[in-house]
This record gives sequence, C-alpha cells and structure tokens, in this order.
Amino acid sequence: MRIYVSAPRPGFEWAMPVDSRDNTERLAFKGVPKLYSWWTVEMESVREDGNEEPSDFPWYISTTLVLKNRAIEVLGPELAEFGELLPARFPDAWIALLNVLNIVDALDEDASEIARFSSGEVMQIESHVFHPERIPPRAVFKIPQQLYNGDIFYTDEIVREFEESGFTGLWFKAVWDTENGSYGSRFGDTVFEVDRFM
Repeated sequence: MRIYVSAPRPGFEWAMPVDSRDNTERLAFKGVPKLYSWWTVEMESVREDGNEEPSDFPWYISTTLVLKNRAIEVLGPELAEFGELLPARFPDAWIALLNVLNIVDALDEDASEIARFSSGEVMQIESHVFHPERIPPRAVFKIPQQLYNGDIFYTDEIVREFEESGFTGLWFKAVWDTENGSYGSRFGDTVFEVDRFM
C-alpha cells in the first residue's frame, strides 16, 4: 500500500475565492457535512505568468480538491463515497470542491515526526507513518489529528483511477508506503520516482 497527498502540477492554473473571507469561513472544511447549509462560492482562475494551462483540478489548497466540468462527471460519483461535492462557480465552467468526510484514525503518532503546539495539539506532521491495517485499499481520507488544516490522503488504488481518467493538473506525492516507510517532508518541489503526475 502506498499513500499520497495531492499538490499542484507546475504549469497549470489555480483557483481562488473571489471573496477572500471565504478562505476562513465557508471553505474551512473540518470533516463535518456542509451540503445542507452550503451556497455556491464564486472562484476565479489564477495564472501567475498567464501561460498556465487549464486544469481539470484547478489548485486551491491541500485540504480540499477542486474538480472541473468533466472531472466532476467522471470522478465525482467515485469520490462521493468519501465526502460531499460542493458546487462553486468558475469562469466559463462549473467546479466542485470535495469536502472529505471519511476520517480514518490511521496515523502512527509514535513513529511519525510531529511538531506540536504547547497545548500538545498537532501543528504540523513532518513525516507520516500509518497503520496500514486501518486503511481500506481504496480510500480518500483525512486523519483526526488534522481535520481543519490537514492534507487529504489518497491510496494507490484511487490514484490509479485518477491516472486512468486521462485528466490533467495534479501531482500526487508519495508520503508513505509499506515497503519504504515514510518519504519524509513533502513540502518542497522534490520529485520522487514513485510520485504520479496527471
């Protein structure tokens, strides 16, 4: 088993809320349902140098996944079992944000490298180690230690489904697997052979 996090693929567009207040209010996903209190967020395409390609997954932040048009149609039903897809507006397109509700208590805190606040709460996980027996082979999940500001995790079976879809714009970074253990901090631009690009 290999576990990944997603990241923006260089050279592709990003998405940002038109109203910056949405960053800390409506788009603060904490592992709880939002669908029935949701109203559509307006987002805009961000292209730093103007040459970025359109993406099927315009990058926003690692705590949610943004899907556009056909990606919603093709992968949306598969991802819906792990959370809810919340609609948003985008220039000339419809997008949806994945609010992950599948919380899996699979982090091995003793073996992982974790920076903590003075209160003992998790500030940042530098190196992930998981209990593989707690993770289904096909899963998209968050961990209870980082519901608000933590990454979404993807198993290799899910990443394979993304690859086979033919869509573009994501970089899946390996963070841990049963054979090699942790891949350490993945905050930079280092590419490993086991990473996957779409």
